[in-house]
Amino acid sequence: MTERRVYLDVGGYIGETVAVATQPRWAFDRIWTFEPTAGCVAKLRELERGDSRVTVVPAGWWSSDAEMEIYDPGTLHASVEAAASRHGKLERCQFIDAAAWMAEHINADDRV
Repeated sequence: MTERRVYLDVGGYIGETVAVATQPRWAFDRIWTFEPTAGCVAKLRELERGDSRVTVVPAGWWSSDAEMEIYDPGTLHASVEAAASRHGKLERCQFIDAAAWMAEHINADDRV
């Protein structure tokens, strides 16, 4: 296998970091962005449609596959911790086992 330059954006929010990662100067071969909240995923899908290297994973990273509440989804302070909530809004979200995902998608010779 040949080396790939891979960018992983965990907590993609609305795509500010992905927009930078797609710039030619970074020369990433693959860009994955992980975001569990529906409103933010919709914004990220726009970036995905515009660049074949980008894949949006509509889930957060966790130590196992799980479904949990996100407090204040779509905000910069969104969290799985209730104490972080400022607005009391909730969204039930999917999370995936980060280690299992890495084992399935990242090759030993990838530069991440």
